[in-house]
Amino acid sequence: MPDDEYYPLPRLIDDIVAAVKSENALPPDPVGQSGLAASVAAAANERTIPVGGTPALQQSISGRTYHLEENRFHLATISLRLAGDAPMWIPAVNTGKPGAASEFFPGPVGLDGRFRLAAPNRFGVAAARGRWVGASRFEIERRILGTSVTQHWLLTFDGDDVTVQFVDTDGNKVDIHGHSE
Repeated sequence: MPDDEYYPLPRLIDDIVAAVKSENALPPDPVGQSGLAASVAAAANERTIPVGGTPALQQSISGRTYHLEENRFHLATISLRLAGDAPMWIPAVNTGKPGAASEFFPGPVGLDGRFRLAAPNRFGVAAARGRWVGASRFEIERRILGTSVTQHWLLTFDGDDVTVQFVDTDGNKVDIHGHSE
C-alpha cells in the first residue's frame, strides 16, 4: 500500500478487490469443491447437544416467577414453563420508564438438544435450547439470529432461590440472585 498519511476507505476496498480478483477463472478443484460442499452441509444441519434426565425439581419450579435483584442488565424476573408439550422460558426486563411495566421476552426452549425459534422482538429473533446439568442446575443456550451473539444462562435453584449466571460471546458476564414468592 502506498505510504499516505490518510488512506480513504474506497481506495482500500479497490486495492483489496484488485489483489484478489483475477481476469482468468481458476482451474477446477474437485477436492476444494468437495470440502466446501461438506462444510456447507455441516453448517446447514444443527448439531444437537446431549440432554440428561429430568430431575424431580423440574415440576416444582415450572410456572414459578423468580424476582431478581437489581442488576446492570435490568433483568427483573425469569420464569420457566417446562411442563407440557411446549416448554418455554420468560425473561423480563425493567424498562426503566416511570410507571411502565416490565417488558417480557417469552420464547420456546428446546429440551431435546435442538433450538426452538421465538417470535421476533426488538432485539431480533432468538433461538433457545435447554438442559438439566445436575439435579438443581438448568442451562439455557440462546442465540440471536443474524448476529454472532450466543448467550449462556445457568440457573441454579435452591428452595425458593435462584442464581442466574449469564455470560455471552460479547464478553458480558453477571451473576444475579433471585427469589420466588
